[in-house]
Amino acid sequence: VLTGLPNRLSIKNIISETIDILKGTKNTLTSIFIDIERFKDVNDSLGHLAGDDLLVMATKRIQSLLPDNATFGRLGGDEFIILLHNASSEDIINICGQIIKENQQPYLIFKTHNVYVGAAIGISTFPHDAIDTTELLRNADSAMHKSKNEGQNSYSFYTKELTQDAQNILLMESNIRKALLN
Repeated sequence: VLTGLPNRLSIKNIISETIDILKGTKNTLTSIFIDIERFKDVNDSLGHLAGDDLLVMATKRIQSLLPDNATFGRLGGDEFIILLHNASSEDIINICGQIIKENQQPYLIFKTHNVYVGAAIGISTFPHDAIDTTELLRNADSAMHKSKNEGQNSYSFYTKELTQDAQNILLMESNIRKALLN
């Protein structure tokens, strides 16, 4: 309601329907997962109304950068998603660069506070990186977390190593817990 964008459930349905249509073709669907960095700091310092104001402004900024055929949604909190059909790597990089550049500009909250945030972006593409909706979203999220770990205002493309690394960490954590119990 706040941003007027499709929510997580709507986005999942859109992705699922699109993947069903694209299966067996050479067409692609790219998922660009965006996390607004320092959003929690805005909420904690200026309050949730300020956070809401920031989300509305971020939505408008990002939306203004997108091609007409893009689908833009809010997954929840400070996480957004862009879906692009048959986008070239250059188009994807260009959009991500514009989003990062635009988010480096201050947001004027309550007409009194200049707030600086960033964007961490993860990119995953069907059918190259994923075969279904869950995998496409998970892989874009993994790539976004890689961007967060690399520092503010960056984007990362999904690689299979990201999934393997996550699985290795879970296995190691499980093994350590078992060892501590024994």
